[in-house]
Amino acid sequence: MKQRTVGTSTIKMNIIEEGRGPAVLLCHGFPETSYAWRHQVRALSGAGFHAIAPDMRGYGGSDTPESIDEYTLFHIVGDMIALLDALGEQQAIIVGNDWGATVTWQAAQLRPHRFNGVVALSVPMMGRPPVPPTTIFPQTQDAQLYTLYFQEPGIAEAELEKDISAHIAHAALCCVR
Repeated sequence: MKQRTVGTSTIKMNIIEEGRGPAVLLCHGFPETSYAWRHQVRALSGAGFHAIAPDMRGYGGSDTPESIDEYTLFHIVGDMIALLDALGEQQAIIVGNDWGATVTWQAAQLRPHRFNGVVALSVPMMGRPPVPPTTIFPQTQDAQLYTLYFQEPGIAEAELEKDISAHIAHAALCCVR
């Protein structure tokens, strides 16, 4: 499996890839990176595909634009198209899990001529909700949905940075299961 940084027309993206053949673009969930797809990259390569798993905008080794306005689905779908262009791929099967499934659905709708197959895991195709999702996520004094934890800049980072090695070990243990 090869890891590298690819300069695209939108951002620099860290990717892992392997194989030759029809392209399969793997979009990770939240809060993950391309690493989440490592086993699928190897399996897809062995099955005759060019498997490509990027760290999406703001994740892992890919660029992290400063402005919140640069994290729309339009931007992220644009990144997926720009990555295919940079790799010389005209079409791809697009696969997404969790947040990546939302990206996958939108990519297939916005650029159907670039995606000749769609696989979305864990998240159905949905329209735009009538209110921001964060306003309807569960939140009490004792518990909150994990995505809300990451909404306020600096809070999650401060907790995770207290003991980085412990969090890495916990994440590695979760991935092994």
